[in-house]
Amino acid sequence: GCNSCSVECPTGAFTIDENRKISISSEKCVHCGKCITEVAKGCKVARSLSTTQGGNNMDLKGMNRYQHFGLRGAWLEHFFEQGNDCWSSKEYGNRQYDALKVYLKESEVIEVGTSSGKNGQITILGEKLMEIGPFHPFTWAVIWTNLSYNSTLVKWYLLNVPSNETYTKAELVEMIDDIYSASTRNNAITSLAETFVNSPIGSSLEMGVPIPTGNSYRFAKKGWSTPDGTAILYAMYRYAEKLGGHFNFTLKELKSIRDNRPEDFVGMDPVTIFALDEDAFKEMVRQLANEYPDFIKIAFVADLDNITLNSDKTSLDVVNQREVDRENYWDEQRWRREEEKEGMKRRRR
Repeated sequence: GCNSCSVECPTGAFTIDENRKISISSEKCVHCGKCITEVAKGCKVARSLSTTQGGNNMDLKGMNRYQHFGLRGAWLEHFFEQGNDCWSSKEYGNRQYDALKVYLKESEVIEVGTSSGKNGQITILGEKLMEIGPFHPFTWAVIWTNLSYNSTLVKWYLLNVPSNETYTKAELVEMIDDIYSASTRNNAITSLAETFVNSPIGSSLEMGVPIPTGNSYRFAKKGWSTPDGTAILYAMYRYAEKLGGHFNFTLKELKSIRDNRPEDFVGMDPVTIFALDEDAFKEMVRQLANEYPDFIKIAFVADLDNITLNSDKTSLDVVNQREVDRENYWDEQRWRREEEKEGMKRRRR
């Protein structure tokens, strides 16, 4: 309520009344960010209002279902090595296994139902990811993509926390609607922070790069600077599938939804999921169309920016293609080593 930031607004988009209530005109606001960066640490109130439209009003039921545990890389390695035998190994505590089970279900690595038993059944996607392994960024990108749809907490983070900024846990807790109890909000953000610290989602995918500050961390939401092409293709197919077969769309459409997201819209495009630079995303789409013409075609000419995915393919086909690419890569490496050995033999002769 100090009003020092209001003079920085170039369009006069907001006012602060005597009760310190901030009112922002969506028609005048150009999202320049000057009201947030006017002071060194930024105004927490302005930051909380700079989120995606309607984001702070989203239903956050279930955001605290992880019992304050994050998804840890060591947990995924443990599960990939032992499969469903891990639940009886007692390497971790019961509450940790319960949290892992929720993450695996929301990642679509396992499915839980009346016919799958209490520990769930490994899905076809789960089996494919187990073959790729727990250390590959592609595995984590697929997991993060599915969490963006199935995890209330991850979806909230992607839609409500602006990129290219750093946050303390306390600042993230404050950004959650205070209709929820302090303990609920704190446990949810603790789960998110633990995921960033203890899995590649934080540092490798750069969704929340942990920066040590004393005994705690700040988290930088930088966005994936070196994205895996097939992971981006997977995210596009999930977008199309979640919208009921929306296999033809434009870059303008995706940007319009990001800027003014309709209430209850379920799609999460790759730029939102991985906090990508929009120009870099467009260039990556070009590369994907060249590399995977059976999956994606584009028409980037003049004012056209059409993207057409092959409706005969699925997101699981993208994962299968990733396996083919991986096998071809190792076949090529073996071929190169054999050629080098033959070359050395010829030189010796």
